[in-house]
Parts: sequence; structure tokens; C-alpha cells
Amino acid sequence: MKNVIITISLFCCLSSYGQLVLKDIPDSIASGANYVTLHDETVFTIESLSKSHLERTYRVAILNKYAKSQGRISLQYDDFTTIDHAEIRILDAKGKQKERIKTKDFEDYSGKGGSMASDSRLLYYQVVESHYPYILEVSYKISYKGSMFYPSWTAQTGEKHGVISKTLQVNSYKPDTFRHLSSGITPTTSSSEDYPSTTTWAVNNLKPFKYESFSYEIDVYTPSVSLAPNEFEMDGVVGNMRTWKDFGEWMLKLNEHQNTLTADQLVEFEQVIRPDMSTEEKIKATYEYLQQNTRYVSIQLGIGGWKPFESGFVHANKYGDCKALSFYTQSLLEHIGIESYYTLIRARSSASAIDPTFPNAHFNHAILTVPLEKDTLWLECTSQTNPFAYQGTFTSGRYALMVIPGNSQLVKTKTYTTDENLQASKIAMTMNLDGSADVTLSRTYRGLEIENDGFDEACLEPESKQRDWFVDEHSWGTIELNDLKLTSPSKSAVPTGVMESSFKLENAATKNGNRFFFEPLQFSNVSYYKLHDIDRQVPVEIRYGYAQADTIAIDLPISLHTEYLPKSHEIDSEFGTYSVSFEKKQQQIQIIRHFELNSGTFAPETYSEFRSFIKEVQKEDRKRLVLIDKT
Repeated sequence: MKNVIITISLFCCLSSYGQLVLKDIPDSIASGANYVTLHDETVFTIESLSKSHLERTYRVAILNKYAKSQGRISLQYDDFTTIDHAEIRILDAKGKQKERIKTKDFEDYSGKGGSMASDSRLLYYQVVESHYPYILEVSYKISYKGSMFYPSWTAQTGEKHGVISKTLQVNSYKPDTFRHLSSGITPTTSSSEDYPSTTTWAVNNLKPFKYESFSYEIDVYTPSVSLAPNEFEMDGVVGNMRTWKDFGEWMLKLNEHQNTLTADQLVEFEQVIRPDMSTEEKIKATYEYLQQNTRYVSIQLGIGGWKPFESGFVHANKYGDCKALSFYTQSLLEHIGIESYYTLIRARSSASAIDPTFPNAHFNHAILTVPLEKDTLWLECTSQTNPFAYQGTFTSGRYALMVIPGNSQLVKTKTYTTDENLQASKIAMTMNLDGSADVTLSRTYRGLEIENDGFDEACLEPESKQRDWFVDEHSWGTIELNDLKLTSPSKSAVPTGVMESSFKLENAATKNGNRFFFEPLQFSNVSYYKLHDIDRQVPVEIRYGYAQADTIAIDLPISLHTEYLPKSHEIDSEFGTYSVSFEKKQQQIQIIRHFELNSGTFAPETYSEFRSFIKEVQKEDRKRLVLIDKT
């Protein structure tokens, strides 16, 4: 009887929230919001190992044009997912219905996108409403075959989103079918005759937040829940996800018998491997063979989203997705007696971090790990241009699941150090009496810095586009480019590339009478950081530390003299260091500048110190020389 009373009370509460309109939004929630969730109820029901469904109903107030994207309703489905029902109601601010959209009114699109093959499709509807505010009420039901993925949930979906009421409820046909990782919220549990296990998360009256710089994870701003099955089934293949080792065993089973390279297919490859090569040289030759003979395509077909193509197929057709190309490379290395491991990872520079304590299948990429006696190589097998063993911001410095027979485990990929990520510039300038300057700039990019300003991609472009890139990316003023030479990054785990240029910089100095005002540190600075004076709420996360080293020599015409030369300066902080020195030698001004930003995660209360450090660096970088013409 107690359970019945709780259920009725919850239903009454949710029903009242479901009738909320604009006038019911408290000022504290509406202030600073672009949209406000009035009511949102998601119920995920696990019916068996191979069957589940999700029902969601929500009502959201769209307050202004900046929340227009909330009117894009997109539901994805495939061979394992069915959209049973979808409906949208458009209401005015008082809750009066203006329009009703049913499932049949949705557009149905292929979800192929950039994939060569995909069984994914989208039910899509774009609400067109120009009069704000208005209310959207959306409901849908989705049924799933298989249980490899359970939904994730966040209380707020982005900044400037207020919430009055939002719940997630998970019903299960038996206890202990799933695990959860809850951040900033504690669930309640119950049971009933229908479901022996019910877990509920609920939030009320959440004020909007604003994203803060140097933060990547939404769960530092708002409560969130991740779900994962203990046992699961995917396209008839059963697995266990209680531990990373268990999940790795499922992957091994999936990849079993996929190495189908024949002796005839391997003849060409064997010719690039010489007996006198070291192990690392053989790996590099294999990687270059891969790059020269295959190309990347995306494949998202059923379990093919996880199972790689047979290596013989990749060899014959010369293409594959990240899984297929990684497995193909593993097969080639196996043929020459070099052990390597298929590895799952979350790729991209802004990817959310993996919690080592919460095994799950939320990976989006595959690479290959090759352990050596004194080092470990990580191979990005989808790129035809990547330097050998270079990971970049795409996959470096994070956990990945290395699939090892009987011992799959999380490992940390290479973390590039501040010293490795270096941009070193040598600048020679000649000031002219009309305020322009003739400049020769040689810049070396190392480590992750090859990605700075898109240098690595510019190296692949024709000369005309390289020249456009140089002018577009360097906002130093009006540039008249004379010569430009880009040397592509070296083929190594810590690559080095070089840019050599000469150009005329119009209006390099501002003239006022016979005086010239010039900012000599404009070529390398940190002016792009915009750090506001705020009450920081979340940690400061600097994912990629780096260094800048600059030497500048400025030659002056005989009539130009130094009226003001900035003083040398040093800054030392837990976030990094900075130093700059100025020296006048006859008709030349010599400047040496060095800046380092340390990677790390720092407590919110240190933000003011971090901001002060950056602001002081920016202030020093803006200091001007004052020159006077004594003609």
C-alpha cells in the first residue's frame, strides 16, 4: 500500500508541473535564461537483456531567438531502434495550443552524413515560430533491441537553461541489471510488483549557468547521470561490462577470425620490411605502408559500428573505418612478429574524460597501441598524412581501453609536456621612417603546437592557399607577403615543422609627429584569452600546456632613436612563467621573450590568481617602444 501512495503522489506532482506556463516561472529561474524547462519526465524501462524502451515528455518555454535551436526536434533510429511515437505541441505563453505535429508530419532523413554506409536515420522537425516567448511540449517513445548502450541524462543541456522540474526514472525487470555514475545528484530507489528495481533522479528549480573558459565537462555545472549495463547483448552477441577486462573480452570475441590476410596479399607488404631494420623502423615502415595504400571511410552498419572489417577485405579494397584500419595494421604487424593491441578511445580535443571506476561503451574511435621495451607507440590509423606515432589533441593525454587477451585494461595515452609543445620564433625587423617595417620571421612548431593556427593543415595546401592562410591567420595589420615556405611536420611522435616568411608590415608603428609607437611583441602573445572577473564556480582545466620562445631583433634607421624602452620583467606562477628582456645595442633593439602555460586542473578559488597571471602577461605583451626621429 505504501508504494501505491508514493506512486499516486508522484503522479500528482508531475501532472501539476506538466501544466506550468510562462507566468509560473520564478524570476530567479527566468533571469539570464534563454529557455526554461517547465517539466521534463524521462522513464527508461529495461524489459530484458535484449529489450528496453524510453518514454519522454517535456515542456519547455522558449524565451527568445537565442533558444531557436530548441525547436529542432531530432530522433535517431536504426535497425536496433524504433520510434514508436513522436508528437510536438506548440503553445502560446498562456498554454493555449497553436499547433500540433504528429509523427507523420516529421521529415525522415538518412543519418549517413559523411559515412560511406550507415543504417542510421533521423526523424526531424523544425519548429518555425517567430513570436517569443512560446512553449513547446514534446513527447516520444523509443524502443531498443539490444542493451549495449543505456541513455545518459543531464539536468541542464547547456548554458542559459533554467529548470523548474526534471526527472529520470529507470525501471528494471530484475535488480542489478545496470550501474550508474551520478554527479551532483543522489537517486532514490524503490520496488513494485511490476518492477523489482526502480531508481529515480529528480531536480527542481535550477538557475541558468554560463560556461566559463578553461572548462570542458558539463557535469561540473549541472547534475548528470550516466547509465551502463552489467550484462548486455548486441546483435545476438552477449557480453559483460562490469569491468574493463570483461568488456575487452567481448571486443576480442568480436574481432576473432577477422585477420584474413592471405600469403598473396602479404607479398607486397613484405617487400617494405628489411631484415636489418630495428623494431621501431619496421613499425614505421608498416605505418607508412598503411598511409600510402588505404584511405579512411566511416562505416556505421549495425554491429559493424563495433566490429572491424576483415583485414583481407581492407587490403583488397584499400579502405576502412577506424576499427578496420587499426585491426588491419595490427594484422600486418602480427605477420612480422610485432605485438600490438587494438585500442578504444574517446577522440577529439574537447572529449569528456573517462571515469576509470565506471566501465562503459562510450567510445567513438579506435587506434593501435604498440608497446616497446622502453616506450609505447600510439598509431592513428585513419590519417594518410599524420606524423608517425603522433596523437595530437585528438587522442593524447587520456584513458583508452587497450584490448589484451585475458587482461584488457585502461591505459593513459601519451601526454605532451609543456616543453614538447613549443612555438619558437626568430624575428628580424627593419623599421622604416614611414612607419612600416620589413620583417623576416622564422617560426618552429613542435609537438601539439603544429596544430596552432592550423599550421599542419596549411602544409597540405597548394602555395596560393598557404599564402592566404598566412595573411588570414596573422592579424598583425596590413601584410604585403613576399616569400613563404612551409616545411611539413617531421614524421615522429613529437613532430617539428617550420614556417619561414618575409613580408612588409604596413603601419607597423603609429606615428605622432616625429614619434613612433610600436608594439614589438604582437607576433607572439596571449591576447586571445578573454578572462572575465567572475565568481568562478568550476575548476580551471588547462588540458594542453605549451611554451612560446621568441627572439626579436629590430634594426633602426640612423635617424631613429629610442625615447622609451620597456623594462625587463619576470612572472612566476603555479600556472606558468613569463619573462621578457629589452636591450639596445647601437641601432638595434634586441628582445627575448619566453612564456609557459602549465597543464593541470586547478581549484575554482585559484581562478583570480590565474586571471591575474594572464592579465599581467597580456599587459607586458602590449608594452610599446617609443622611437623618435631626430632627422
